Amino acid sequence: TTRITIGFEVCVVRPPSWAEQPLPSRMPICICFGGVSSKVGIKSIGPECVRNLLDKPVVFVAPRKTKKTHQFWFLKGKHSQGWRYDEFDDDKATCFGHWITYLNSLPCVQQTNLLGFSAGSFAASEAWAKCSLPLNWVVLCGLHGHGDVSGNDELAVRHWQAQRRRLLDAPKALGVAWMHNSKDIVCPKANAEVVYETMKEGQARFGEPQFRYFEVEYEYSKKTKEKNRTYHDYFENALLMPDLWRMLLSRESE
Repeated sequence: TTRITIGFEVCVVRPPSWAEQPLPSRMPICICFGGVSSKVGIKSIGPECVRNLLDKPVVFVAPRKTKKTHQFWFLKGKHSQGWRYDEFDDDKATCFGHWITYLNSLPCVQQTNLLGFSAGSFAASEAWAKCSLPLNWVVLCGLHGHGDVSGNDELAVRHWQAQRRRLLDAPKALGVAWMHNSKDIVCPKANAEVVYETMKEGQARFGEPQFRYFEVEYEYSKKTKEKNRTYHDYFENALLMPDLWRMLLSRESE
């Protein structure tokens, strides 16, 4: 049996309309995994920025990385292209899946949403696959998989085929949302779409779950150097989309 310590931070965000009201006994939670270069903990999502988009209090939960945490959360190895060649850490992903399942089972939790950006989207999808209770929405922004979805490298293809099997076995979610910028160079949209379609294939066994695609607008200022224009730094833009929060907090999600 593998045991790990999961450090995390929690923040309750009240919309302006709830400023003077007591918190409800049950609230939705959003568990958020940050990307490679994201700030640690709750700072990786800056939940206060969405205050005006909420119609009810929401609990934001952000797991923290330690010095030993792989930059892609559930991989092990030190390859410069770890997302392609490092090995999957099944034990660690399983522990996170148990943790999310536990939070999801608490009587004070109304619904559980899982969010991730870039490396965090990989982590969120793998943690979801290890859960044993249905989730509300799984939101994956700047999505990418493990290995090579295009079939050009034997080891990387083996990693992708293993991940594909895990995603096909993921538990039921009310819906899966994919958020992307079509100009993204770090996580090309064509590769992300292969991963997303795999999730849709796996969820089809539960009937008719919901699937949503959000195109996230992101442009650089004229002062930005050309070499840095990867069109990948759009997580905050995604979080500021009103339609995202209407979807996550709709009556259908309760």
